[in-house]
Amino acid sequence: MAKTNTEKKNGLFLNWTPEAMLHENAKKDGTGSVINVSIHVAQSKTGLGSFAVNPGQVLDQTKRDGSVADGYKAIVLGQPAGKRQVSICTKAGKKPVYSTIEMTNEEIVASVAAARKEYREAQKAVATE
Repeated sequence: MAKTNTEKKNGLFLNWTPEAMLHENAKKDGTGSVINVSIHVAQSKTGLGSFAVNPGQVLDQTKRDGSVADGYKAIVLGQPAGKRQVSICTKAGKKPVYSTIEMTNEEIVASVAAARKEYREAQKAVATE
């Protein structure tokens, strides 16, 4: 498998993640915090899902010239086959119901890439109208 900009020596990265998609929450036992990362997940009724990472897995996103890209972070996911519990909405409405599905890091990166591609294509369609 050829390495892409999302795969480095230490595994997969989720690059160019908007800071608006990251939410820091305190751990229930008070020993620190976790960062919840929101992503696009087709199986979710709302189209979004989330999973937790440790704060050390959230890095500044850098540009090709080495400068920091304001408003964006890079998320260290780890090995492609690594599995994560992703929370999704299974019933939307006034009283939404959430459940957990298991996704590999590779599936997470692919899901985000597909959503980004869809967004770009929609933007091109709007621009050509």
